[in-house]
Amino acid sequence: MAELNKLVLVKPATLEHTVLELLPRLKGNKVFRKHPSEKVHGQSILKVVTHFFTVHALDPIEDIARDFEAFPKVLALGVLDDKDRLIGLIDRSQFFNELGQPFGRDVLVKKPALAIAEEITNFYFNKSIFSVAIELDSKDLVQDKVYFFGLTDAQGRFAGLFSSMDLLRYLSNVTQQDISLAGQLQERLVKEKQAVEEKNFSFYGFSQYAKGMGGDFYGMYPIGDDRWFFTICDVSGKGVAASVITSMLWGMFRLYDWRKGLKHLIQEVNKALIQTFHLEKYVTGVFGFYDASSRKIKLADMGHSMAYIVRDGKITHINGPHINLPIGLELDLDPNMISIKLQQSDSLFFMTDGLVEQENAQGQTLEAKQWIKRLLPLVEKDADPRDAMLSLFNEFRKGIPQQDDITAMVMQIR
Repeated sequence: MAELNKLVLVKPATLEHTVLELLPRLKGNKVFRKHPSEKVHGQSILKVVTHFFTVHALDPIEDIARDFEAFPKVLALGVLDDKDRLIGLIDRSQFFNELGQPFGRDVLVKKPALAIAEEITNFYFNKSIFSVAIELDSKDLVQDKVYFFGLTDAQGRFAGLFSSMDLLRYLSNVTQQDISLAGQLQERLVKEKQAVEEKNFSFYGFSQYAKGMGGDFYGMYPIGDDRWFFTICDVSGKGVAASVITSMLWGMFRLYDWRKGLKHLIQEVNKALIQTFHLEKYVTGVFGFYDASSRKIKLADMGHSMAYIVRDGKITHINGPHINLPIGLELDLDPNMISIKLQQSDSLFFMTDGLVEQENAQGQTLEAKQWIKRLLPLVEKDADPRDAMLSLFNEFRKGIPQQDDITAMVMQIR
């Protein structure tokens, strides 16, 4: 009895060792069997299997304990019948916990594996990983507990065990790979810097993400007859979803029939966003056409409100009589358009809110016009607006982490 009392009072970290020490000093039979792994096809749940050891339902618990000592990395066992069908599970930690209970060793040690085997949820071994993940997500599982699940073939024969941690680790790796791929794709679609140098105008754009990938998008593309399309957008949210929207915008702009006009483009983008994301995502942005031969610009500010023109040293906010909603919020969107006849030496500035929301060490921010005032003298000295703006931005924040993506465009008429 004194020996059993010692067993109950040991710390959990030494419980397994203590149980093994108290077992009779017998060699015991080697009862662990390692099941050969099946061939993995595609995204089969077999990809996450890490446990292939089994015991027979009638193998003595005493021998199982001794084999656990010989195989310290085995965390779970499949319990099989005579036809290798999976009928239960032995969880290593739970196994030694039960043996460590008062009288647990005396009661259980001579019994077979079946007496201590737990019920187990089984899946067909070629079922999709993601289908299994969805099914388990719907179950009421304790968040911090590690669960084990079984895999069987069509006849119920053992194919392996996996844990909830194995599944989470795999899904985490897949997510990281997807994020990395989305970031690479976004870098290819949205250049960090872009320059267009024509005989009567120049265009410069740049973007710097706060966390490797973000929701900002900009660009300027020729659409024929000395005409250009330009845009700057800020997608709600960050991460992969924002990258997906960026890719969708890029594809629509590249394939669009520009003869249908700017308003139709905005309506098509709006319709695609609503049908795809069901009002859960939206885009603020400025979309415009520029006719270089006539110096006329036509644009729609879709809830963005960060478009400015500098003429004769005066900075003026470009806004129409009516405010447009962001894209993706209203199905029947009829955007209001603004037309401007540009003059020689006019400059246009467009930016996202990452600039105006960035704080410095004193917690201060700069308004859009203050950024433009700081940039103008550098542009007049023929400094590259992209490098100049980034230099100003980094000088302003002085070591304070970048809080949001920053994107800006500068267009100069010559």
